[in-house]
Amino acid sequence: APGDPDRILVTYSNYGLANNIFLSTDGGDTWAGCEGNDVLNNLPDMPVRWGIFNPDNHEQAMIATQLGVWTTEKLDGNNTVWIPPMPGRGTPLVRTDMLQYRMSDKIVLAATYGRGMFTTDVFADPTARLGETPQVHYVHSPLLFQGQYSLNADDYFWDFGDGTTSTEENVFHEYDE
Repeated sequence: APGDPDRILVTYSNYGLANNIFLSTDGGDTWAGCEGNDVLNNLPDMPVRWGIFNPDNHEQAMIATQLGVWTTEKLDGNNTVWIPPMPGRGTPLVRTDMLQYRMSDKIVLAATYGRGMFTTDVFADPTARLGETPQVHYVHSPLLFQGQYSLNADDYFWDFGDGTTSTEENVFHEYDE
């Protein structure tokens, strides 16, 4: 549970280890490796330098590694599946040394070696955002609604206010008046 002092995540920064990530749910009395296994997409043999829980769901975690920031939806021992970074839509595949979480706006800062710092709001509540569109728009001219700018969206429902809707991530809509 969030705020549970008995739930501890420990990382090792080294090559050649069977596990670089360990989880304790009993304050450190027992530990379970959480790197996954060969069948379920485990991590490459690389240093894991930092780990944090999702502050709202301690089953989820984010780690700073030699190859960027990886995440998991469920810490589950050898069944843990780590999701790699998505260059172009996330952090690059670059050595990442530290993660810091800011509670006020749920922003996570990732400090890299040689590529600067990156931020994400991946732990924030889902929020709808319009994409890069002009502030002034004209009648009978298609307006692009871009869902990829929405935060943590699992699906999309656009209500254009004129009786039409869409469930597409990105959609053009034209207003008559």
